[in-house]
Order: sequence, then C-alpha cells, then structure tokens
Amino acid sequence: MKYAIGAIVTAVAFFAMSAFAQPAMAVNAKKAASKGQQPAAQTEAVSPDSTSAPDKISSFQASGEWKKLDSRLQAAWVSAMKNDPTQRLDCFVRLQAPGDRGDQSFLISKGYNVRIFAGTIASGWLAAQDLPEVARLPFVMSINLATK
Repeated sequence: MKYAIGAIVTAVAFFAMSAFAQPAMAVNAKKAASKGQQPAAQTEAVSPDSTSAPDKISSFQASGEWKKLDSRLQAAWVSAMKNDPTQRLDCFVRLQAPGDRGDQSFLISKGYNVRIFAGTIASGWLAAQDLPEVARLPFVMSINLATK
C-alpha cells in the first residue's frame, strides 16, 4: 500500500513539474521568435571538459595534492589517465584524525568507494579520474596503492 502511495505522489509531482515547465518554455520560444532568433535549446548539453588528459596530468602533478600519493599510485594514475581514466584503483586513504560518518560521506561524494572504514584508515577503490578530487579533501593525509 505504501509503495502505491509513493508511486502516486511521484507521478503527481512529475506531472505538476512538467505542466509548469511547458508554458515557460513556450514563452521563451515565442520571445526568441519575435526577435528573429532561434529558440535556445531547452535542455543544455553538458559541455565536455575541454582539458586534455596530458593537461590534467601535468596540472595535478604540479599541485600539492600530488605529494599525498605514494610513488606506485602516482605511476598507476598516470598510466590509467593516458589509457583509461575509468580504470579502478584499489587504495588506502589515511585521514588526519579518526574518521567519522561525515568524512566517509565526503570520500563517497568524491568517487571513493569505501569498503572498510576504521580509525584513520579507509580501504576502498576509485576510478582514476576521481583521484585528484579525493586527494584535494583537506582531511586526507596520504593515499597508497593497495597490493593484491
């Protein structure tokens, strides 16, 4: 019963949002047409990141966060960014103080998939492209590549 109510509420909310959005889009299109312009696309595509992989690598290597990585992780990250930025890197993150749920949430929000979180160490994995964001977190002291 509660799932049916949830589905109904979701459907009503979706309908209400689309009903209010349609007139606004029509007004914008009419204004653009009256000025002799093409109407703007209603849903803007997210522009791809214009920074190339070599630029991302060199900018991260020049940052202070680069020093938080051990040498094996540095080499693995550079290789992954050149070949496949979505490559999985298993690693350990050392935190400044014993971690709490907030720290874990920040790690997760930056792309780190936490397996075990104990004291000042978090064990998990991330995509190579997410490593700079995790390293930029102020409570992250170091990141080491896990050995298999």
